[in-house]
Amino acid sequence: MEAIVGGDTLLGRVISRLKPVCSEIIVVTRQDQIGAITLSRFAVDVTSDAVPDRGPLGGLHTGLERSKTDLNIAVACDMPFINAGLLTYLVGLAQGWDIVAPRVNGLTEQLHTVYSKRCGSIAGQLIKLGKSRVADLFGVVRTRFVEEPELRKYDPELMSFFNINTEADLNRARTLIGWEELAGGKPQRAAV
Repeated sequence: MEAIVGGDTLLGRVISRLKPVCSEIIVVTRQDQIGAITLSRFAVDVTSDAVPDRGPLGGLHTGLERSKTDLNIAVACDMPFINAGLLTYLVGLAQGWDIVAPRVNGLTEQLHTVYSKRCGSIAGQLIKLGKSRVADLFGVVRTRFVEEPELRKYDPELMSFFNINTEADLNRARTLIGWEELAGGKPQRAAV
């Protein structure tokens, strides 16, 4: 059963937040999970990893190879506060870069990141070399890092990078979504 947050499945909420920014949405998952994804209300492409068991790099490779656009946004399915304005800004920075990646708390965000389609074939080459980490791409392509002060102009609390890994995270997200709805759709920070 998919987690429900803010009256929608977590994946449904992510897709709804991407719709204003993306001309196509591709959901990449493991082959054994395709039947569990219910997205009939969305016009999205659901596919399985072209190269199974290669983790996030395999998923990114599949999505980029399948994409019809030169610039692509990769996000995780457990990020309920994706910020369309921030994503639009990151896409606007992509001229001349293969990756535009936020850096939060000194760590590079591999998802909520912009990738050129060219990264798909390079990811495929890395997979052939036995690699499975998206971070392996960062050192071999032109990468533009976007630091916190720049990110905070569009997402002051950096909620875009909140993801759900535990039941406590899920409960916190539900509380934050409640505050967001009370504030008229603007993300708010709540003490949880």
